Amino acid sequence: MFRLKARGIDIMKELKFEELKLAYEQSVHRLFFLDYMGTLVERQGLTDYIDPDPVLNELIYQLTSDGSNQVVIISEKPREVVKNFFEHLPITFAAENGGWVRTKMNEWIAPLQQPPGWMGIVSGALEKLTTQYPGSFLEKLEFSVRWFYGTAWQTMSQSELNQFKSLLRMLHKGQDMQMVDQNGILTFSASGVSKGKFAAHLTAGQGAFDFILAAGDGVNDEDLFATVGDAYFTIKVGHQATSARYRVDNHEDFLKFLKGLAGLSKGSVSKKF
Repeated sequence: MFRLKARGIDIMKELKFEELKLAYEQSVHRLFFLDYMGTLVERQGLTDYIDPDPVLNELIYQLTSDGSNQVVIISEKPREVVKNFFEHLPITFAAENGGWVRTKMNEWIAPLQQPPGWMGIVSGALEKLTTQYPGSFLEKLEFSVRWFYGTAWQTMSQSELNQFKSLLRMLHKGQDMQMVDQNGILTFSASGVSKGKFAAHLTAGQGAFDFILAAGDGVNDEDLFATVGDAYFTIKVGHQATSARYRVDNHEDFLKFLKGLAGLSKGSVSKKF
């Protein structure tokens, strides 16, 4: 069986699958928070996005076939791109990191209702940068703005880099927004839209869960890990710095782990997709 490495220099240890199996089998109210890109499927280029294949659909189906399991999948992409993902399965699916949420009844809701007021200002500033640095481009979502700068950093002088950082601080200062820089993508999003806030909102009023698993590969998964807390299984996929309790090397290792749990699910059955 594969193992997950626990966080910490002084307390580094390995968590055996049998230990997870015991926690899973002794629980009756389970919750899974699963990042999509980089966790359930391999992260590709800056703009590439992979549809779930039959094998992944089957795996999620097996998890949901156990009535004790609640499965939540979170994507960073706009709902237009992911609106049909897993739509046949009884899961909660979030687009824009929680800006839009598709319920188990296949209804889309937006917790914030309307876009933040700073979107136009930030978009205008980033459009100027896009013109200045060829190869970069802008993606406007409903509750966030994403600048794909790719290799633009390599063409900047130190002076330009300092000016760029100063501009970012000015854009961020005094605004109700958060900024994340990851994998060649700079994202400005409404402060009310994050995986952690989405998780807190989703679980409010549902009672206590005796098993929670949260997994992700990105910077924007860190507030999800903080919301879930150290009492549960928070798993970082990859080798970036993290506050998660455990780590796996890549999405393939994580899928093996998830498949092991799905095989334990009561009433787990197969279905062809």
